[in-house]
Amino acid sequence: MDETAAPRLVVQAGSDCEAEAVVVGVAFAGGGKGKGRAEQQHARSPQAEFKYGCGVRRLVRRLGNSGKWLVDQCICSCLVRDKLRGIVSELFADDNPETQLQGAKSLLKLSNADEDQEDKIDRVRIAEYPQALAGLVRILTLKTENPYLQRHAALTLYILALVQENALRIAKFPGALAALAKLLFVDAGSREREESVKLQADALSALAVIAVVPEAGRMIMETRDALRGLIGLLADYERPDVVDEVCKTFSRLSDGQQNAEMLAASSQFPAALEGLVNLIGVSRSRQNHELLKSAILSLYNLSATEEIQRLR
Repeated sequence: MDETAAPRLVVQAGSDCEAEAVVVGVAFAGGGKGKGRAEQQHARSPQAEFKYGCGVRRLVRRLGNSGKWLVDQCICSCLVRDKLRGIVSELFADDNPETQLQGAKSLLKLSNADEDQEDKIDRVRIAEYPQALAGLVRILTLKTENPYLQRHAALTLYILALVQENALRIAKFPGALAALAKLLFVDAGSREREESVKLQADALSALAVIAVVPEAGRMIMETRDALRGLIGLLADYERPDVVDEVCKTFSRLSDGQQNAEMLAASSQFPAALEGLVNLIGVSRSRQNHELLKSAILSLYNLSATEEIQRLR
């Protein structure tokens, strides 16, 4: 729901309830009045922090007879925004990878809300927060020997993209798809190969969920090396879960006539077709029915294109 359209709750600011005004201002200031004051609360003294906590509790009591939605919006919106302010700044800590890692971990935890919370609203709010996506994409492109840092960034993008409007927002963000596509190519270097392979799988998961949105899927196909990276993983038979994820990604990329024709017209199409056909044989020999089903679905989506018709 658009925060700017939410009903505005008025709380009289004063010496004993200033924190309440800040809480409400943050909760309902998506872009309207009150945002400037709240945004200036970058750091609070211990006394102000105590007042802030008391204000939250007082506000909960004051709204005790109000609808649950109003309480959730007031408190959850405030807490998410307040945490984001500090977390996002840590994503840009150039000289301290450990600080960046803590920032990425915190953002991952914040985006991965419990199912009984309004996680969709929180995920949209996180993706819209200034520089949040920029910080995550920046981490993906860092030359670091610490795969955990990039894994947390990739996983956060994956979770945020579970909300379809975020998937398209991430796809349109400069450099996001290119950074994820680059991670499909394992280059262990001095890293532990196991962690590099996990990083590769995390990037694949993010691309797979982004591909659910047709427009975002077309943007993936337009991204340099994205299709080549996916095709390369089709033959990784020792990791059936990864191959299955690739098949699902191809079935999403080819879902709909426009997307199927775009994939079939790609220079990578012959290699993709060969990989899917080979996978059918391997899946049958290993009696992996789930993998077989995923491969067949990808070919089925492509079967309506002229390129496939000519092969019959």
